[in-house]
Amino acid sequence: MMRETSLPRAAAPLLGFGRLLRRYGFAIAPEQVSCFMQAVTLLGPRSMADIREAALATLAPPPDRRDEFEAHFQSHFYGNTSAVVEGDADEETRIKDDGGADDERLEAEQSQEGGDLSSALEQLSTRDF
Repeated sequence: MMRETSLPRAAAPLLGFGRLLRRYGFAIAPEQVSCFMQAVTLLGPRSMADIREAALATLAPPPDRRDEFEAHFQSHFYGNTSAVVEGDADEETRIKDDGGADDERLEAEQSQEGGDLSSALEQLSTRDF
């Protein structure tokens, strides 16, 4: 693993972005950060769009956290602190309930009598002793 002191000064923000994502719970491996830095080097970043594309390709944020990833990118590289996404403290997962139709279906399935034993035709093999 590279030490931060041995990196070029221009690489510090890239390494810092990987650390920022880890701090906010993104599963980012050290190899991914290294690949991110190599991708930026290979692209010879002509624009921030190149860096953003390299980050998306190598750090691979999960689809459900893509907006949060974008907000952290804006915050880290552009200094746009208003872009940081904060989760609602009172946010709850809502469950759709159709009024117990599942309970009725479960009772109907349980009341149906099934064969405890299979017939000779249904058996895959037999044993002769």
